[in-house]
Amino acid sequence: MIATLITVSMLSAAPPDSADGLFAEGRRLLKAGKTEEACAAFEKSLALDAALGTLLNLADCNEKRSRLAEARTQFLEAADRAKTAGNAEREQVARARASALADRLARAEREKSAGTAPAPAGAPVAEPGPSAPPAVVASPAPELPLGPLPQSKPAPAPSRVGPVVTIAAGAALIAAGAGGLIYSVTTYTRFQRQQPGQPDAFKGDVSRGQFDMLRWLYPGSIAAAAVGAAALTVGAVWLGASSPAPRRVSVGVIATADGIFVPISGTF
Repeated sequence: MIATLITVSMLSAAPPDSADGLFAEGRRLLKAGKTEEACAAFEKSLALDAALGTLLNLADCNEKRSRLAEARTQFLEAADRAKTAGNAEREQVARARASALADRLARAEREKSAGTAPAPAGAPVAEPGPSAPPAVVASPAPELPLGPLPQSKPAPAPSRVGPVVTIAAGAALIAAGAGGLIYSVTTYTRFQRQQPGQPDAFKGDVSRGQFDMLRWLYPGSIAAAAVGAAALTVGAVWLGASSPAPRRVSVGVIATADGIFVPISGTF
């Protein structure tokens, strides 16, 4: 109730020659029974601002002044626009009104062909013929939801925290793997220089413990670098997919005697 009062107050305060002012004038004239003037006000308002509520009111007004075909076309247009806007209530009402008008137009066409005057809205409906069924009273058209059209909220932008963390973790693993490989290679090179032909080759600066550590450090470093490269690739692709515009990302792994290099190219 409060929202409706605020809306009516805002429309009443609008300039009379604005879209809102003309809409409010059309509503006032329609309640006063001045259908022709109300329809003219709705048409001017719609020309200034093609609002869905104004289109629905104009269709309702045209139906009241017996412009059934024009009203049905406007109700169908309003239903399509309501569907696009995600307003299921207004779409359902507009399609129901258009369907009721289609029945009235078909009945009027049959009565015209039979040479009888069209029946007014709400009058008993009887099919022609010698054995016509009992009269059926047409059901009243559903009321229009005339409140302001709710504004749809834009979809939230995808978060980039996940891909950035994945890229950082991949880079850290690659750095750790590269460091392990460099240490393994330099340590093994120093061991080879310790005259391995002597009975005990571990009397130099490379101890047996260091040499034994190379047995798991070297393959572990390769595995860490490989996992890091995979994580970096996934993070880069993920980051590109979460961007508003399509991104192209290229990730490679190059292993040389000086270390492991992971070139990344693309737009972020």
